[in-house]
Amino acid sequence: MLPPPPSEVRNTSLSPSRLVYYCTDMDTKRVTSTVDVTVAIPFPRRPAVPGGVKISASSFPLVSSDALWTWTIKLEVTEGKPNSYRLKVLCSASDRNKIVTGRSRPSAETIIPWGGYIEYWYPKNTKRFTLSTVGRALDMPYEVFTQEYPYNTYDGYPVEATFKIDLRLTSMQKVKPQPEPAFSGVCLLTKSLDSLLESGLMSDVKLCTDGQEIPAHCCILAARSEFFKVKFKPEWDGIGNALVDVSDVSVPTLKEMLRYIYTGSLGKNVDMTKLLIAADQYLVTDLCNEVKERLKYSLESNSSTAPSVCCNLLKTSATNNSPSLRRVVLQYLQAHREQIMKSKEWEEFQIGNRQVAAEAVLDMYNLRD
Repeated sequence: MLPPPPSEVRNTSLSPSRLVYYCTDMDTKRVTSTVDVTVAIPFPRRPAVPGGVKISASSFPLVSSDALWTWTIKLEVTEGKPNSYRLKVLCSASDRNKIVTGRSRPSAETIIPWGGYIEYWYPKNTKRFTLSTVGRALDMPYEVFTQEYPYNTYDGYPVEATFKIDLRLTSMQKVKPQPEPAFSGVCLLTKSLDSLLESGLMSDVKLCTDGQEIPAHCCILAARSEFFKVKFKPEWDGIGNALVDVSDVSVPTLKEMLRYIYTGSLGKNVDMTKLLIAADQYLVTDLCNEVKERLKYSLESNSSTAPSVCCNLLKTSATNNSPSLRRVVLQYLQAHREQIMKSKEWEEFQIGNRQVAAEAVLDMYNLRD
């Protein structure tokens, strides 16, 4: 299981050319909230006028197991054909503690991935209805199903409806900083390594890009990167104060990668796409895993812009030969292929990038966990 991101994703900007996270110093963790219950929900009162269009409704709230979210099941009933009624079931999610939305931002503007299934236990006719896990607006009712049912011969209009409900929602939640005292070993080690990186004290290698030389330490780079572990083997000549060309990485991206290598944390304004490409190239496995998780969450949370972002990231991964970036996109494409492949963005992408699109579709169908 991957470690949770060390900083809170406060705002995510998704555009066809750039994927940036703005982070605070607060720790966060990825939380999956669930509700898995069987409930009897009171039926709405029967519409007053048979054959009319008046709607009768009732709602039933369900709190997630961690008490962070509430799902509301709403039943709407109208008169249907003679001796029958039409039942519509809707479901919405809301943030109980306003952790994600905040007071200044309307809930409807916040997109959170959730889904699951709801079973309706109608006598002798149980049916399961699936809600695919995609980004959905908070407090927005989503239709689960609409069905027409005859009045029961013996009991007439039903008093309640029984449902088996299994729903899941994934979010990034604030957590209090680790209760480590300021003098703890881990805290002191992180601060010392950060200071060592900033000062360049006792550095024995310099990473060169864009006309700048950034001092670093062979032993730390080798411990965190398979690329540098091989690069700095004893048999390699000229280790002391060596110059290593990393001109394929920009200075800001290199500094961010070094920060993670030394301290295991990311800054407040990070270009995740460039960082994942660099981590892929220099085989910084932990950083690859960290960024992939964040990109996955970002795509799920911004489904409206995901088609254009996916198309751009496919081109970027092909141009820069980044298997990790490509896999993130292919996994999202596999899970949401109907949404992506029916989009205008994908249609335009296929016209201008026929080979990349064809290879992506083929690899998507051959993708394994």
